[in-house]
Amino acid sequence: MYSIAPDIKYISATPDEILELYRSTNESLVQIPGFQGENSEAFLITLNLGGKIEAYLYFFLKESLTGVVYRYTDQITRTNYIEVRDQGLYFLESMGFIMENTDFRKLPSAEKVNLMNSLPPFHADLSKFQKKSEKEEEENEEGEVVEVEVLEDELETIHEVTDEQPQIVRPPQTLTPENIELAMKKNRVIRVFLLFLAGF
Repeated sequence: MYSIAPDIKYISATPDEILELYRSTNESLVQIPGFQGENSEAFLITLNLGGKIEAYLYFFLKESLTGVVYRYTDQITRTNYIEVRDQGLYFLESMGFIMENTDFRKLPSAEKVNLMNSLPPFHADLSKFQKKSEKEEEENEEGEVVEVEVLEDELETIHEVTDEQPQIVRPPQTLTPENIELAMKKNRVIRVFLLFLAGF
């Protein structure tokens, strides 16, 4: 089971220790115990630490610039590795995240380093990931005046997109061990059902 690991603030690993790295291509509003509901990015990271396999879920809370780590607490072996990884992916997807495999082990060494440097899970200090707009707001508060010009055509385009593709506001998803276990059970049922259909 994946459980919150309050003593772990970030993932300390070298490129050679990373087995797989998945990242979300979108944001989702989540509620983690002890934190306010926030838009978050999600990551799944598996490591091989000298023969010991570890699996982590990492949530980057974008408003508070906070990283929250969940760790798989049971033993991971070559036999159950795929199941453990898939449980984490299914759970993240059930929270509204669209997960993407970075194919980390296939990347050249330099690209591995660059990718790790660009992602929140591998940093203790998350201030570098502050949104540009927030930095600009802080600069404006210090006295800088910014003029914004919006063209009528651009406004019409924005309205068209908004009318055709209204955003769906999801309620915050609460991350608890019970919810994680429930999501895993639901996905196991779905997999069995798909296997049953495949037989026809």
